[in-house]
Amino acid sequence: MNQYFNFSVARKELNLSQEEMAEEIGISRVTIGNTERGKNLSHQYLNHLEKKGYSKEWLLGESDVKKTLNNDFTKNDKEFIILELREENKELKKENKSLRQELYDLKDKFMAFQGFVMLHAHKFKQDELQSLSNSLGKDKTLLEHGFVAVKKNGYKSSNVLFEN
Repeated sequence: MNQYFNFSVARKELNLSQEEMAEEIGISRVTIGNTERGKNLSHQYLNHLEKKGYSKEWLLGESDVKKTLNNDFTKNDKEFIILELREENKELKKENKSLRQELYDLKDKFMAFQGFVMLHAHKFKQDELQSLSNSLGKDKTLLEHGFVAVKKNGYKSSNVLFEN
């Protein structure tokens, strides 16, 4: 394989014959053939394929990176991608709004439970409170089952758990 083999690969990916490519660029078919066989390098051919999105390094056999980032997509592709990203952004904003509302609801529930605990903490036996409080540190599944930990009066020993 010659060092300019990728020129013919790119041309074939564009579904063009040597003649069609030569006509598109404004050079002879012989120049296209000579470049593809590695006899000489046509800078016009190279520049034309770069404009089509192929990397110069790949065309010259110096890299495995075929496409450049700036020219990978046609104008229609770019417009489609922009529309898709805008739609996805709208969906994410809706989801974010929903999650934010869920967070506010949970915060309100927590505040209500905290108030309940402060009003009714005297009804629980201290050893039951301590046992539940200790369980929270050992078993995270209590949180998954809807239990909430609350500090009363800023003392760790008076943590309590309530079921939602």
